[in-house]
Amino acid sequence: LAELEQQANAIVWENRPIRCWIPSPEELPGVTYRTKRALDWPVRIVDIPGADTCACCGVHVATTGQVGLIKILSAAKFHGGIRLQLVCGKRAYDHIAAVYEQNRQVSQLFSAKVLETGAAAQKATEALAAEKLRANTLQSQLFDRMAEDYVNQKDVLCFAEPLDGGQLRELAEKISAKCSGYAAVFSPKEGGYAYCLAQPDGDLRQLCKDMNAALSGCGGGKPPFQQGTVRATEEDIRSFFGM
Repeated sequence: LAELEQQANAIVWENRPIRCWIPSPEELPGVTYRTKRALDWPVRIVDIPGADTCACCGVHVATTGQVGLIKILSAAKFHGGIRLQLVCGKRAYDHIAAVYEQNRQVSQLFSAKVLETGAAAQKATEALAAEKLRANTLQSQLFDRMAEDYVNQKDVLCFAEPLDGGQLRELAEKISAKCSGYAAVFSPKEGGYAYCLAQPDGDLRQLCKDMNAALSGCGGGKPPFQQGTVRATEEDIRSFFGM
């Protein structure tokens, strides 16, 4: 696509003349042109010398230079072919100007030259991934330590700091592995709490159903693991579990 784009722009810069005409019925059979299907006379032909000759009844410029810059934005498979999204002329200028402004802002954030933002972004992404790995390791160790507080306890109700879905599940599973009953872990979320109920080899579906009904919740899952949200206060939750 990059090579085709370059070739198309080269033809634009050469400012080749474009010829549009309707060959006579006698001439048409001798004209080689691009078309999707057989056409009956009259057929309007658009010819860009050395580039393309096609049947078209649309509006055309007089020379290729009037098209201005051509920029392909995307390509996707479509009905056995390829669909291109592209811009040209002022639209191409406006798009590239907007992209440049965004890249200029990125270059400032990364303290990198405008043409070196890709490498800077890659470096930042790798550094972030390393920090996430370190943070996840520390958090897992923290969850292990928290779970130790519930060794051999029966059913456990735990309120944690804000956690995402995966973290909430990990903590609930670690606690449930230490206690003798189920672990119900709640994490603050806008409008209420996210929850995770876990009990190895248990069936928590009825408990989850009753809790959702009592605490304006929604959620579910497999028998030993239920996850969702409730619109309730900590006091409401403690009251439901009697803890």
